[in-house]
Amino acid sequence: MPPTCVRLPTLLLSLPIQRRCCDLSGRSVCLPACLSVCLPGFWQYHFYEEIGKGKHSVVYRCRKKKCVEFCAIKSVDKVSRQKVLNEVMVLNSLHHRNVLKFHTWYETKNHIWLIMEYCTGGDLLNVLLQDTKLPEAAICHFGYDLMDGLQYIHSKSVVCCDLK
Repeated sequence: MPPTCVRLPTLLLSLPIQRRCCDLSGRSVCLPACLSVCLPGFWQYHFYEEIGKGKHSVVYRCRKKKCVEFCAIKSVDKVSRQKVLNEVMVLNSLHHRNVLKFHTWYETKNHIWLIMEYCTGGDLLNVLLQDTKLPEAAICHFGYDLMDGLQYIHSKSVVCCDLK
């Protein structure tokens, strides 16, 4: 049975972070130890429409230039910097077919940009709003994928606070 397009998304938690200081654009910044520093390079992407918005973030559907695969780019105000770095650390450590894939990130003067997998089916709420009724087999499939992803992240001692 192929995986559904609906994925478990962003994980926002408070986790202890091991840090090291890195030089990014001529200034010193502390980053999670498990991540490598990426210099700003999001100009390599074509930005299309806005697909989501939060209090301190906007998500865009994008495509890397000279590539046919779409991705989602989340722009987050630096006001939420520590929360975003926690999210990056967690997403970077998770590798499962039902958990949103994290590709890379960039930091600019006012924003942190997260490059992630783009799920063409959107979130589960959109599917339910569009179809209103789904066959029992489809509901079982969604339920199985949801539980499979949750079981995986729980096995990594991560608690998901934002299921979509």
